Amino acid sequence: MQISAIEIRLLTADLIEPFNTSYGSIVERRPIIVRVFGDGYEGWAECPADVAPSIHPDPVAAAWDALELQLAAQVLGTEFGHPLELKMNDPANRVAVAALEMALWDIHARANGLPLWHVLGGADRPVPSGVVVGIVDSLAALGDVVNQRMDEGYRRVKLKIGPGWDVEPISLIRSRWPDLTISVDANGAYSPDQHELPNLDGFNLQYIEQPFPAPDVEESARLAESIATPICLDESLTDRSRVHAALTRHPGFVVNAKPSRLGGHTETLAVHRLAVDAGADLWCGGYLETGIGRAHLVAAATLPGFTLAADISASSRYWAHDIVQPEWTISDGALTPTKAPGIGVAVDTDLLERLTTRRVFLEV
Repeated sequence: MQISAIEIRLLTADLIEPFNTSYGSIVERRPIIVRVFGDGYEGWAECPADVAPSIHPDPVAAAWDALELQLAAQVLGTEFGHPLELKMNDPANRVAVAALEMALWDIHARANGLPLWHVLGGADRPVPSGVVVGIVDSLAALGDVVNQRMDEGYRRVKLKIGPGWDVEPISLIRSRWPDLTISVDANGAYSPDQHELPNLDGFNLQYIEQPFPAPDVEESARLAESIATPICLDESLTDRSRVHAALTRHPGFVVNAKPSRLGGHTETLAVHRLAVDAGADLWCGGYLETGIGRAHLVAAATLPGFTLAADISASSRYWAHDIVQPEWTISDGALTPTKAPGIGVAVDTDLLERLTTRRVFLEV
């Protein structure tokens, strides 16, 4: 396989409704879509720099520049037999590296006539889907939202929490749905020296995710050793070395593996092996992706070490119209990977064009 051209597009698309977390409200997405061409095939991926944690003041601009000015040159004209042969690296822009790398995995799978999940080493199995419920205006509104998500068939509900929005909302949902699988995500909102997290220990939560600001691991390990509820790390796990260090410090950590945060499928496979070897629970997270990014998450989540429900919702959770066909849907609480080559869905290029606000086409 030789890559002859790369197309990079910046989209602007409104979410169906605002998505509220402890660090702010998201009302629109500005994903970067990457498309690679080679040997008569094409591959697609998504860079969610607009919602992924970043040290850059303008993460979208930084990711765009990394893709156009640095990473594309490392790939254009390159011949490879397998994506594992490629060594792209930019620690300051892992989401950009991930987008280009994942597009190469897609084109590789398509050229071999195989689904991406098969090429990654996954299985043709449904992916249990969890849904994230953001911070809302009132407890009554929270109950209504969770009830709606339950009616839509989700098996696990993850509540966004923060100081002042934790014990009461969790208590409400647990009292109404005593058998529901509930987890919570703080996005690092709590201070290690003053927090209410031990008071969540009686609600039978699946885990508490990222209680303290990244890159903390030590305070999270101390909390995990003092309460019964498992602690999950997300933003603190930026690469395989940090996952290894975290599991060495506390093997009981739950691992949230986000391919875009880690730098792509190759790093996700490495983290998957680490979690399996440590006997750690692992699940696949995301960043409010369109159907392109969502397809990559579904493929990764079919790997056998992903033991818990993924943060991969149906297309209709965020989009009035997704940019792929068929759109991703929930059936019996899970998403089903397709058997079509590559990511398994077709991109709606007409809608893609309407949402595009910037485009560059690079070729050898």
